[in-house]
Amino acid sequence: MGLLEDTPEFREDKRVRAEEAKFEELLRDDLRRVFCNVAGHRVLWHLFGICNLGDLSFDPDPRVTAFNEGARSVGVQLLALLETVDQDIYMKVLKEGRNIK
Repeated sequence: MGLLEDTPEFREDKRVRAEEAKFEELLRDDLRRVFCNVAGHRVLWHLFGICNLGDLSFDPDPRVTAFNEGARSVGVQLLALLETVDQDIYMKVLKEGRNIK
């Protein structure tokens, strides 16, 4: 073991990284359980609609554009998180979403 690895800061950093990795794996398991099924896809269809994920954010009123872009940003972040579990989830939700209405 090197000198750096003997420091309390190094051991603490290593412990924190291990905890974060464990949390991320638990989160991915939870996402699979909750959203990678037909019922979860219905919920995502609804959330993506609320987030205007498939729409343009632009409006002549810049305040409305900013609001729309904020909602869309949440949808994009949610989708990025879900794609760590299932790369094709957006296409699956779109395909199943056509049959929901």
